[in-house]
Amino acid sequence: MHPLRTVLLAAAVGAAAGCGRPPRDPALAPRPMSATEHRQAARAHDRAAEQHEAAALSREQQDPNADTRCFDQPLEGVAESGGERYELLRPCWTALTSPSARERREAMRHREIAAAHRARARALQEAERDHCAGLGADERSHSPFYHRSDILRVEPYREGGALRGARVLFRRVPGLTVAWMRKALACHMARAAALGYPTDFMPYCPAVLPSVAVEVVDTGDAIAVVVRSERDDIAAAVLGRAQDLVRDR
Repeated sequence: MHPLRTVLLAAAVGAAAGCGRPPRDPALAPRPMSATEHRQAARAHDRAAEQHEAAALSREQQDPNADTRCFDQPLEGVAESGGERYELLRPCWTALTSPSARERREAMRHREIAAAHRARARALQEAERDHCAGLGADERSHSPFYHRSDILRVEPYREGGALRGARVLFRRVPGLTVAWMRKALACHMARAAALGYPTDFMPYCPAVLPSVAVEVVDTGDAIAVVVRSERDDIAAAVLGRAQDLVRDR
């Protein structure tokens, strides 16, 4: 796909949006984190863990016994023998509230959070790799919704009277099957998730918004794609993007 064509399409879609139309890009608070942001967060938690570990080591080097409390002294109210109190020997337990122990617990907490962020980043990237495998470079550069001339019509999709997104019917062009459409959409949805759903990523495509699900069916004379969301703002954005694709063609 030529870059100029992408720019022209994005400009045309942007120009088509006007007053009184459903918003294409709802305010997301907060947006899901991208794989890159998860890795950045992991590094930040690693740095925090290192600071807590250094603080714990510093305390321990200053006073090796700082984390122990020995209760082997005579206690108030203990019976005396011959005028002297019995000494109650007790273990020198590591104090759970000791400063260095607290620092090490905080370090461990940050390490666990960092590991979770790295696992999420890997999952996002692996999903993109797996879903996009076998899809040509040209088709990876744009979603099926880019092919506006092959969209027959767009309909609001409702459940129980409530707007839940859009139903888009594609012309049955040679090579277009339900399986291919599902794979292509899964690829672009995974790419959007890995990028953290930036608003400038395929801004014409209703399927790359967050919190959406897609269903692809063969109606006999067309390939129908339903893009739906439980969120009212996302559902309205889905319909807005879909309607922009067929407006003023």
